[in-house]
Amino acid sequence: MKVFGIDPGNTKSACVVLDGRTIEFAMDEPNDFMFARLEQWPEAPVVIEKIASYGKPVGEEVFETVYWSGRFAQFAGVHRVHRIERRIVKQLVMGTQQGTDKDVRRALISRFTSDRNLATMERSAIGTRSAPGPLYGIVGDMWAALAVAE
Repeated sequence: MKVFGIDPGNTKSACVVLDGRTIEFAMDEPNDFMFARLEQWPEAPVVIEKIASYGKPVGEEVFETVYWSGRFAQFAGVHRVHRIERRIVKQLVMGTQQGTDKDVRRALISRFTSDRNLATMERSAIGTRSAPGPLYGIVGDMWAALAVAE
């Protein structure tokens, strides 16, 4: 089943369409473009990383991110949208809520390769331009969108 994962941002958002262990689409682009992307996969459930309060002061960027997250949810329709906090994503991907984005990335890489050698695991999962792996092209915030879709 295809799942559309979004890591929302204040001006740009990352999205990944995951179909089992196949990444069908991944992009980090201006927020206005996300609506066209959502229309491309009208049946896929949409999972959006939920903004959570950790008791720290936040700035305008966070409020803009919340605004865009709501716009994406409204456009996709409540029947297909699920929101999930980052700490829950970490729990599901890594088995613990502790860890960094680097740890989430490492856990995702291990899920997309049968190679268990730490030295070659990343090369096997990501690959190269001439021999792309299943995660080839995933960069930056697309890792967070992949974790949400996973």
